[in-house]
Amino acid sequence: SNRNHTKSDFTGSAPKDSSLVSSSVSKLKPFMVKEMISQSRIEYEQRGARIETPSIETLSGKPVNHLVCGEEYIYSYKVFFEEDASQVKFGMLIKTKSGLEIGGGAYPSVFSIVPRIKKLSEVYIQFRFRCLLNPETYFINAGVQGNIDSQVVYLDRVIDAIMFKVQHEKGLVSTGLVNFNIAPSITIHSIS
Repeated sequence: SNRNHTKSDFTGSAPKDSSLVSSSVSKLKPFMVKEMISQSRIEYEQRGARIETPSIETLSGKPVNHLVCGEEYIYSYKVFFEEDASQVKFGMLIKTKSGLEIGGGAYPSVFSIVPRIKKLSEVYIQFRFRCLLNPETYFINAGVQGNIDSQVVYLDRVIDAIMFKVQHEKGLVSTGLVNFNIAPSITIHSIS
């Protein structure tokens, strides 16, 4: 049998470099809808610390809650310490509407702590991240842990502190929650 191999043109083009999804290709811009507020927000009992003003901003400092996949953002919040605190750690976690934990971060790291923060200190914490999520609605938690009576506890925690959406893009080929920067192609083999 004689085989003819023809490579078809495919609708998407593979990235020319290894960079992640780039907003330079997208015409979408991140923006803020002030009326979009988390209705599922839960604030834990404060134990000597208070989380304030959680927000998502562009790298230029513009507050947003409608994100573009592939772009970088900063999630930040302030923590006011009403008491001395020891063995402190700050965290964030991104979740789906159903509560599925997708990923997050900790400062100074998962296995490290800030040894001591004095009473009446205000800490401004930032988590820079690249949005690699597919279009959907998501939530972000904020938390600060410390040591009380030899136990690691939340000094303050806000569940679903912020609700945000990732915008739909024309021609999206990625499925599921996370955009792995899939670049499909197809080869058709004619057998005659």
